[in-house]
Amino acid sequence: MISIRSLILITGICFSVNALGQNSKDSVVIIEPEKTVTNVQAAAIDKEHFELGFYLGSASIEEFNTNFITGLSLTYHINSNWLTQAQYGVTKVQRAAFEDTSGFIFLSEDDLNYEYIRVMGGYKIIDGRSFLGKRHKFNSAVYFLAGISDIDFAGSRNQGIALGLSYRTVITDWLTMNLDINNTTVNLKLFGDQKKANNTEMTIGVNALF
Repeated sequence: MISIRSLILITGICFSVNALGQNSKDSVVIIEPEKTVTNVQAAAIDKEHFELGFYLGSASIEEFNTNFITGLSLTYHINSNWLTQAQYGVTKVQRAAFEDTSGFIFLSEDDLNYEYIRVMGGYKIIDGRSFLGKRHKFNSAVYFLAGISDIDFAGSRNQGIALGLSYRTVITDWLTMNLDINNTTVNLKLFGDQKKANNTEMTIGVNALF
């Protein structure tokens, strides 16, 4: 038989375990952290329609090596997909390789000045974003460009067809950058002969939005 003392001991143990369980439940507090998601909006061309910029790079003038070129550009965004652009570029070309080998000078110093006015239209063919690290993202796009170029070089003025690609990135609400590759095909009158030449440029530009 179970004695009264044993019953009292067992009952006390049960109450102690129950009380311990309740205290342990009461002491556990689960705190749910506040989840706040911050939406970072990348800069975009929205209300602005114009870009005024400066560019520099290299121009490969057929027969006259590769030369450093600078220029100014004015871009108008017709809508989210179409743009039109006017450019003025200038460089001073090196003498032709055949002048160095022959020893004869065919062009004067003034005739080595190469400048153009180019008008092009552009259509957005790729739309997306560029990333710089994990925290910086920029709205970007690639445009196909086509237009005409009026070239003043070697004492004559000629018109050519220009084709190119422009990779454009919106850095801030007022600043954009672009990387362009253009090729101009022109019938160049040089030394009395008519010749079809391909002049290729690769330039990087910085533009102000307004």
